[in-house]
Amino acid sequence: MVLLEWGAIALVLAIVTVAALGVFRLRTLTRRIGSFDCGIRPVDAAGQWEQGIAHYGVTRIAWWRCWSLSMRPAMLLDRSELVITGRRPLRPEDVDGAGADGGPPVGVPTPAIPAGVEALTGVHASARADAYIVRCSCRGAELELAMSAAAYAGLASWLEAAPPTRRQAIV
Repeated sequence: MVLLEWGAIALVLAIVTVAALGVFRLRTLTRRIGSFDCGIRPVDAAGQWEQGIAHYGVTRIAWWRCWSLSMRPAMLLDRSELVITGRRPLRPEDVDGAGADGGPPVGVPTPAIPAGVEALTGVHASARADAYIVRCSCRGAELELAMSAAAYAGLASWLEAAPPTRRQAIV
């Protein structure tokens, strides 16, 4: 019986440790200067949005998944190869799983609001007037990025501030 109790205590401790590491990672990523909330999905697939944190670097944008323990970025977008091909306001049908009743779907990333915070605050992606879907290409891959208007302005400015050979990067 004592072994069972110690096993249960060890399991609870392991769960708490993993949760604490996840919270620490997410807090560290969101507190960096140059970080912004950014959902991403490939254009060719009608796939799910993946919520993440993007961070501006000198030559690239690093993108991390929100709900992961990895300290390495899941995607790197090189400044010299990133081209914005369009943008539009976020519409309710852009949100995965949005129902006809307009109710908030479960587990959907909200641009500029991490998914966990969305559940706590009740703010829904379709209610965000300042959210954009930004279509871009990088290394031949077409991507859609979901971000706030402020994050889009920062992205456009970051690309415009690149060396003079990059003037075609902004639509």
